Amino acid sequence: MTLYEILGVPSDCSSDILRQQYHRLLLEYHPDKTNSNDLITKNRFEDIQNAYKILSNVELRLKYDQEQQRQHLHTLPHTNIDSNDFDDDNEYTCRCGTILEIDKDLNFDIIECPNCSMKIEIKNK
Repeated sequence: MTLYEILGVPSDCSSDILRQQYHRLLLEYHPDKTNSNDLITKNRFEDIQNAYKILSNVELRLKYDQEQQRQHLHTLPHTNIDSNDFDDDNEYTCRCGTILEIDKDLNFDIIECPNCSMKIEIKNK
């Protein structure tokens, strides 16, 4: 479950919407309001607090979103190559025939072919 799902908001929600939903969930799950010592309710309350702590901070939210995107890319079809697999012109031919021009100086590890669903993970050596 993502932090956005915990708070019940879309990933592109504004900080105002995020805050409103957080306050609504606090009232719903706060241990003093639920009259419950249920461990599940307590854990849910802690999850809500943690999710808001991360998503309400611009830098932490950006890092979280980048990591979520990175994890999603790893679930898609991809191939692994190392930086020595490029020809002299820093080009790599995808399985669909598209020639991808790669800047070896960039610090990236996954690129997407614009013409097919292939994700290419580059291992820098």
